[in-house]
Formats: sequence, structure tokens, C-alpha cells
Amino acid sequence: FQIVQVFKKLVNEKKTTMILTTHDPAIMEMLDKVYTLEDGRIE
Repeated sequence: FQIVQVFKKLVNEKKTTMILTTHDPAIMEMLDKVYTLEDGRIE
């Protein structure tokens, strides 16, 4: 998942936030924070 590494580098360099949507648990493990949508609520 090279693109995730590119996104993380960009976020660090630009001191910004990026929102990424995925259903892939392997990608979620690479992220700094993970929020899930459960029954229409962000958890």
C-alpha cells in the first residue's frame, strides 16, 4: 500500500489532515487514527 505511505508523508510535510475511507483492515492498521461508522454514528 505504497499510496498510504505517500499520503502520510504529505500530511506530515503539509501539517494537515486527510480523511480516507476504506473497508480494508490492512490499510486501517497503517493509519494514525481510525473512526468507524456504526448504525449511522461515528465511533
